[in-house]
Amino acid sequence: MRLYRSEKDNFVLQQWQIKVIEYDIPTDLFESDMVRRLLADPSKSAEWICEQKIEGCLRRMHLAWDPILTAEGITIPPGDEDYVNLVISQPTYEDRSQRMAHEVNLLKPENNE
Repeated sequence: MRLYRSEKDNFVLQQWQIKVIEYDIPTDLFESDMVRRLLADPSKSAEWICEQKIEGCLRRMHLAWDPILTAEGITIPPGDEDYVNLVISQPTYEDRSQRMAHEVNLLKPENNE
Protein backbone atom coordinates (compact mmCIF):
# COMPACT_ATOMS: atom_id res chain seq x y z
CA MET A 1 0.00 0.00 0.00
CA ARG A 2 1.41 3.38 -0.97
CA LEU A 3 0.74 6.37 1.25
CA TYR A 4 1.10 9.31 -1.06
CA ARG A 5 1.52 12.95 -0.14
CA SER A 6 3.43 14.03 -3.26
CA GLU A 7 5.72 12.59 -5.94
CA LYS A 8 8.70 13.07 -3.63
CA ASP A 9 6.94 12.34 -0.34
CA ASN A 10 5.33 8.92 -0.28
CA PHE A 11 5.88 5.64 1.47
CA VAL A 12 5.09 2.05 0.54
CA LEU A 13 3.82 -0.08 3.43
CA GLN A 14 4.68 -3.75 3.18
CA GLN A 15 2.07 -6.34 4.17
CA TRP A 16 3.79 -7.12 7.50
CA GLN A 17 3.84 -3.39 8.34
CA ILE A 18 0.11 -3.13 7.66
CA LYS A 19 -0.47 -6.15 9.92
CA VAL A 20 1.53 -4.63 12.78
CA ILE A 21 -0.44 -1.37 12.51
CA GLU A 22 -3.70 -3.34 12.43
CA TYR A 23 -2.65 -4.80 15.78
CA ASP A 24 -3.49 -1.32 17.17
CA ILE A 25 -5.84 0.24 14.61
CA PRO A 26 -9.12 -1.42 13.55
CA THR A 27 -8.94 -2.64 9.96
CA ASP A 28 -11.89 -0.54 8.84
CA LEU A 29 -10.20 2.63 10.18
CA PHE A 30 -6.71 1.84 8.92
CA GLU A 31 -6.68 3.96 5.76
CA SER A 32 -8.45 6.97 7.26
CA ASP A 33 -6.16 6.85 10.31
CA MET A 34 -3.03 6.81 8.17
CA VAL A 35 -4.32 9.69 6.01
CA ARG A 36 -5.13 11.64 9.18
CA ARG A 37 -1.57 11.12 10.38
CA LEU A 38 -0.13 12.33 7.06
CA LEU A 39 -2.29 15.46 7.12
CA ALA A 40 -1.73 16.22 10.80
CA ASP A 41 1.92 17.25 10.46
CA PRO A 42 3.02 18.39 7.00
CA SER A 43 6.49 19.18 8.38
CA LYS A 44 7.20 15.45 8.82
CA SER A 45 7.83 13.14 5.88
CA ALA A 46 5.42 10.32 5.03
CA GLU A 47 8.24 7.87 5.70
CA TRP A 48 8.92 9.31 9.17
CA ILE A 49 5.22 9.29 10.10
CA CYS A 50 4.78 5.69 8.97
CA GLU A 51 7.95 4.49 10.65
CA GLN A 52 6.96 6.12 13.95
CA LYS A 53 3.55 4.41 13.85
CA ILE A 54 5.09 1.06 12.94
CA GLU A 55 7.65 1.32 15.76
CA GLY A 56 4.95 2.17 18.33
CA CYS A 57 2.69 -0.68 17.24
CA LEU A 58 5.61 -3.10 17.11
CA ARG A 59 6.65 -2.08 20.65
CA ARG A 60 3.12 -2.78 21.93
CA MET A 61 3.04 -6.11 20.07
CA HIS A 62 6.34 -7.10 21.72
CA LEU A 63 5.02 -6.14 25.16
CA ALA A 64 1.97 -8.34 24.68
CA TRP A 65 3.47 -11.25 22.78
CA ASP A 66 7.06 -11.75 23.98
CA PRO A 67 5.91 -13.26 27.31
CA ILE A 68 3.42 -15.53 25.51
CA LEU A 69 5.95 -16.78 22.97
CA THR A 70 8.63 -17.25 25.63
CA ALA A 71 6.25 -19.19 27.87
CA GLU A 72 5.46 -21.49 24.95
CA GLY A 73 9.17 -22.06 24.31
CA ILE A 74 9.11 -20.26 20.97
CA THR A 75 12.30 -18.47 19.98
CA ILE A 76 11.70 -14.81 19.19
CA PRO A 77 13.16 -13.99 15.78
CA PRO A 78 15.44 -10.93 15.58
CA GLY A 79 13.88 -9.39 12.45
CA ASP A 80 10.70 -7.31 12.63
CA GLU A 81 9.04 -8.92 9.60
CA ASP A 82 9.77 -12.45 10.85
CA TYR A 83 8.52 -11.50 14.31
CA VAL A 84 5.21 -10.08 13.04
CA ASN A 85 4.65 -13.10 10.80
CA LEU A 86 5.30 -15.40 13.75
CA VAL A 87 2.89 -13.53 16.02
CA ILE A 88 0.05 -13.34 13.49
CA SER A 89 0.42 -17.07 12.79
CA GLN A 90 -0.34 -17.93 16.44
CA PRO A 91 -3.76 -19.55 16.93
CA THR A 92 -4.69 -17.09 19.69
CA TYR A 93 -3.63 -13.96 17.79
CA GLU A 94 -6.31 -11.33 17.23
CA ASP A 95 -5.91 -7.96 15.55
CA ARG A 96 -7.59 -4.86 16.98
CA SER A 97 -10.83 -5.41 15.06
CA GLN A 98 -11.13 -8.98 16.35
CA ARG A 99 -10.36 -7.95 19.94
CA MET A 100 -12.96 -5.18 19.75
CA ALA A 101 -15.57 -7.59 18.39
CA HIS A 102 -14.97 -9.93 21.33
CA GLU A 103 -15.23 -7.04 23.78
CA VAL A 104 -18.59 -6.05 22.30
CA ASN A 105 -19.82 -9.64 22.57
CA LEU A 106 -18.76 -9.77 26.22
CA LEU A 107 -20.89 -6.71 26.94
CA LYS A 108 -24.04 -8.10 25.33
CA PRO A 109 -26.63 -9.52 27.70
CA GLU A 110 -27.08 -13.27 27.47
CA ASN A 111 -30.83 -12.99 26.95
CA ASN A 112 -32.86 -10.31 25.23
CA GLU A 113 -35.38 -10.12 28.07
